[in-house]
Amino acid sequence: MIPPELRPDRSGLYIHVPYCAGKCGYCAFHSKPLTACPESEPVLMVAATLGRARSLAARFKADSFSSAFIGGGTPTALGPDALRGLLAGVAALGGDTGFLEWTVEANPESLSEDMFRILSDSGVDRISLGYQSGQERALRAAGRCADPAAGIRALDLTAAVWKGRLSVDLIIGLPGQDPEGVRTDIARAVAAGAEHLSVYGLTVEEGTPLQAAVGDRSIILPSEDVDSELWSAVRDACSAAGFERYEVSNWARPGAECRHNLNYWRGGAWIGAGPSAVSSVPLADGGTLRIQETRDHEAYLRDAGASAEEEYVRPALAAFEAVMTAFRTREGLDAVAFRNRFGADPELVLSRTFEKWAAFLEAGSRGPAPSDRLLDILNPFLLDCMEEMEKPAFSRGRSPGGDR
Repeated sequence: MIPPELRPDRSGLYIHVPYCAGKCGYCAFHSKPLTACPESEPVLMVAATLGRARSLAARFKADSFSSAFIGGGTPTALGPDALRGLLAGVAALGGDTGFLEWTVEANPESLSEDMFRILSDSGVDRISLGYQSGQERALRAAGRCADPAAGIRALDLTAAVWKGRLSVDLIIGLPGQDPEGVRTDIARAVAAGAEHLSVYGLTVEEGTPLQAAVGDRSIILPSEDVDSELWSAVRDACSAAGFERYEVSNWARPGAECRHNLNYWRGGAWIGAGPSAVSSVPLADGGTLRIQETRDHEAYLRDAGASAEEEYVRPALAAFEAVMTAFRTREGLDAVAFRNRFGADPELVLSRTFEKWAAFLEAGSRGPAPSDRLLDILNPFLLDCMEEMEKPAFSRGRSPGGDR
């Protein structure tokens, strides 16, 4: 297969930093506490990750990217030298023009004036702060490492010294959480200068301490009624602050949407480096090349690319993935882009589903789009899409080159 070239205007770079100061009780992301690894490992991991990113960029002829996102884990938990080295390596991958958006994730306990200076001096223009909640009882019950005081200090410090853009992460559905606390959390984030909020419902992930605590009923999660009240508080507080919901879990002031994540949802290309990271590259036949990096740290340090697994996603499945991600956003499905890539009209492919859900759909600027009501009950709609797209007329090769 001839390696496809990544379009600079529609490609992202993701770097995964697999370390945290500690492991929160609800977290299933791939990371380990810095205290559980040799002191020299983070520096070696940065070198391995940057080498892998350069290798992937060369493979796909990517001499620049529209956005970069350094996540984890907690990138800002790295020591200053390791972080500076990582940021310098990422900046070099941005090419002569640099990134249109460069985000680094941070947790409250790892922020300081020096840390902000390192980020700013390196060219980072957006921080995603894992605040999660200011309610002590809720954080303690869920096993959160950072306490509310650290979160509030981080917001105050950000407001005082950070000149770039700020996104704040919140979790809804924590044990003991209440609507008034949610409204307070959003008000604090907005007061600190946040233009973007990522608001996630708590997921009880398999194998986490939270799952065990919920299973033995030592922790009781909010009831459906309380959960509904919490989400109503989110919607009301975001609306009052001038934030618009542009994706299932994301609100922003107009113009402050996350470019990097929009590229995911619009079916763009990205490369991912670091243990557990994923690359996804659309192919000329409508399929997708997906590359999964290993989670084995020792293997990654020995040879970062040797243990990666590559998968060819067939056009029919890639088409459903395009529908699934597009309908997570208020802008909806780009009908022209869908036809160009898959050789099929979405209005015909999904005629039965669109008719059934007509009351929950709107006319977007590029094609059918979900109403805000549909975003709240999205899964049944997507299941109907999947069932209709499995019908022979589409799955047997209405996409360019057939479904190999």
